[in-house]
Amino acid sequence: MGLFQRVARRHISGAVSRPFGLGVHRRAQTLGRLLLACMSLLVFLGVVEGAVSALCLVRRGRLDRAALAFEREQALSFAVEGLSPARQWEGELKLHPLFGYVHIPNSRGANNYGFLTPHDFDLDEKGYALRGHDHQRTMVIGVFGGSFAQQLVLAAHDRLAAGMARAYPAKDPVVVNFALEGHAIPQTAFVFLYFRSMVDIAVFVDGYNELWNYVNNTRAGCPPEYAKAAHYLFKTSKAELTPARFAQTARLLQLHRRRHALTRMSLWAPVRNSVLVHMIWTRLARHLEQAAGTQATAIEQDLQRATPFMAASDSEMVHIAANQWGAYHRMIHAVAVSEGILDLHVLQPNIYVPGNTKRLTAGERRILDADTESHRGQCLAVGYPLLQREIAGLDRQGILVADLTGVFSECEEERWVDVCHANTAGYHTVADHIVSALGAGTALRPSLMGTRDTATQLIRSDVVSGPS
Repeated sequence: MGLFQRVARRHISGAVSRPFGLGVHRRAQTLGRLLLACMSLLVFLGVVEGAVSALCLVRRGRLDRAALAFEREQALSFAVEGLSPARQWEGELKLHPLFGYVHIPNSRGANNYGFLTPHDFDLDEKGYALRGHDHQRTMVIGVFGGSFAQQLVLAAHDRLAAGMARAYPAKDPVVVNFALEGHAIPQTAFVFLYFRSMVDIAVFVDGYNELWNYVNNTRAGCPPEYAKAAHYLFKTSKAELTPARFAQTARLLQLHRRRHALTRMSLWAPVRNSVLVHMIWTRLARHLEQAAGTQATAIEQDLQRATPFMAASDSEMVHIAANQWGAYHRMIHAVAVSEGILDLHVLQPNIYVPGNTKRLTAGERRILDADTESHRGQCLAVGYPLLQREIAGLDRQGILVADLTGVFSECEEERWVDVCHANTAGYHTVADHIVSALGAGTALRPSLMGTRDTATQLIRSDVVSGPS
């Protein structure tokens, strides 16, 4: 190889190797900077996570990362439907020809007939019965009513069952929830008549919806006895999808899907238990909920554009509702007596009772002040004294009753979580009074004995004659 060729080759190889080596060096530097930035970001996020966790611990007194993740899982489980975020559970309702609506059977805690209870129902030639239970030992305590009664069972069913078990050790008390959000008289009466064959003790906890449904249903253009019109109209509105409502619903679905995707991302395994992620999710989800709420409100207002069903004032409807409440409870008692069922009729507590029997905390006062339904308080303030008069009449007729409007009168702590529902401690108090009232039922006349089979009558004889 000549001198020229050797010089040329060295020049070419050097020209090639220098940029290649320089490129590798630069890539290594870039990768190093990227790794350093990532490490710095992870350290920063770790510091922020620690600070947020400490703040959460100070504010709440405890830090349960699994509970925060579970909260997002619950949000993810809601059906994506055209409704306001505060009422997403409407997507889990199914129309029923007799009860107005029930929960979708066998879904998210609902049994095979659409009630939030772990107990399924069977039907045979003798009527309905609890699946998988020894009917000779089982004493079924059915609770009927609206959302207050339903939450009572969910929060205090063990307390109710334990109280009855102490009174009747030879029996296996089982508390079954027959209550459902928005239900009132006559829906609860229909449910009782439908499933009465499996019930040994029937507890009706109501009063609030009986007044409020009559007023709101009439205003919405529905008969006053309907299940809560707002829920019923939403479920039936899909058959009346106007172009404007279609556009509103499409926008609402888009917002719900965004929230759904955001929630799924927040549950990704590496960040699932992060308090910081939960905080960011809360802020973004709240923003999407507010936007969805605006759309949902427009849809709901469109659904409720109707002339009143009856030409009666709210006050007149409340008087009608109170009279009907008393009449239905007398009818329920007559059926219960004929069937050998011990029946208890409870007037549920209410934050709007005139001269409220509980001294409200600052938090409860804020709940009351934030109520956007301005006529709700007026209707209930007028109606509750009428219901108290009716329940006093039932008592004089020998019907087992419990007026619990003053059940929280001696309590200084918070008991209300909104204008119609109590917290767990409140429901425990109500449950204790129900057990006490049922204990008073042991002195009732033997006329409660019905015509059922011997095993059922043995249960009833214990209830009437007292604990064995």
